[in-house]
Amino acid sequence: MSDPRVKMWLSAMELELEDVELVFGLMGCTDGSQKLSLAELAHGFANLKGAAKSIDMITMMHQCRRMENLVMEVLQTVSGSSLARDDV
Repeated sequence: MSDPRVKMWLSAMELELEDVELVFGLMGCTDGSQKLSLAELAHGFANLKGAAKSIDMITMMHQCRRMENLVMEVLQTVSGSSLARDDV
């Protein structure tokens, strides 16, 4: 993170980030664009602000979401059809 504006913004948000790539990866990019919208950025940092446990919970939520997607892919492959999440 070399942009001083980003560092200043993070400081104003009272966020000390050691692993910037992890944090930005946890915030969004749910549409596959590899970019964060302003809403995703604001929402993501609002979730991280505060207690240290927030980043741990967000990490777990992100990992669970990825795992759920992988399980759905396996189920769809095995069943040969497209299952909705509610069908499982």
